[in-house]
Amino acid sequence: MLSFRKEFYRVKTEIPLGISFYSFFAVSYLMDVYRKKYSAYRDFLSVALFIAFFAKLTSGPVVRANKFIDQLNEEHHVSLKNLETGIQIVAVGLFKKMVLADHLSVFVDDVFGAPKAFSGFTVLFAIISYALQIYFDFAGYSDIAIGIAKILGYDLDKNFDLPYASLNPTEFWKRWHITLSSWLQEYLYYPLGGNRKGKIRTYINLFLTMLIGGLWHGANWTFVIWGAINGMALVVHKIFLKWKVDKFGSRDAGNKFWKTVSGILTFVFVCICWVFFRASSVGNAFDVFGSVFNTVGITQIYSWAILAVVIAAAEIIVAIVKKKKREGKIISRYIILDLSKLLPLALFFAFVGITAILAYLGDTSFIYGKF
Repeated sequence: MLSFRKEFYRVKTEIPLGISFYSFFAVSYLMDVYRKKYSAYRDFLSVALFIAFFAKLTSGPVVRANKFIDQLNEEHHVSLKNLETGIQIVAVGLFKKMVLADHLSVFVDDVFGAPKAFSGFTVLFAIISYALQIYFDFAGYSDIAIGIAKILGYDLDKNFDLPYASLNPTEFWKRWHITLSSWLQEYLYYPLGGNRKGKIRTYINLFLTMLIGGLWHGANWTFVIWGAINGMALVVHKIFLKWKVDKFGSRDAGNKFWKTVSGILTFVFVCICWVFFRASSVGNAFDVFGSVFNTVGITQIYSWAILAVVIAAAEIIVAIVKKKKREGKIISRYIILDLSKLLPLALFFAFVGITAILAYLGDTSFIYGKF
């Protein structure tokens, strides 16, 4: 197993950048054509551009061919309006990545590198910080990709929608890396049989989909465990929903108190899962869990983590407040300013300036760039 793992990583460092998502785009196109969802496109360059469009190639979003290629047939739509919208989305993505995620990485790397040296409070703080780091890192990349595409006149699908506002594991995976979750459902879960072959087979298919999703991230037992516990969580939640329907005739999460409890438990579970995702080995993961109970050690209150918590909470609070004015679930929206007016333009340049000043300038790559 050890020699296989070494060989896997050696090969993985030599394969072309973005090959995983390149494969996702190609497979989705071939499968959709095979299933006759739409006819094959006869223009080779259009298909090639869909598969290899640079903005989304490294980490997504994973768009469908018909949604993207159909935009090529529209009139040329590079415009000042698209530039204004796109550049603001890019700026938000850069702030999430360079100011929040990259600063958090310094703290997280220190604690996960030697968890036994830190107090339990600091280790717990680092676990929460990693949950925020991976969110701001990946959501930041998605924003940059979506913004660049918008500048060029293309609309890409939303990839994150307040995942830490989820009330259960199923909802979390509908909010986290939305386009990849949809891809796994469409091209892995459904071909395995989906929910069409009975309850037991449905549970097995859910578990296998997440387990394979974990293996996609790397040939390491940490990713296997991460995929397995997420798969089991989806199965348990599905069983729980069936029990609620049989018992109470409804899937509703209940009153505000129980929704709050459900949301907190979901976040705790997700953080536990992220420990396996971040840890260098299974042993390192259990060292992190064990160190949560340390009574002595270095105690560090990391200011960037506090800022990240405040901003993540503010996202959710703003969405909740907006929800009160309309029906439907809590969703996030980009705040797009009218840059033709002086005050919004000044605010935008101030935001860009703050991002440039506060940006972490160390050597940090996108977390999902290696998958």
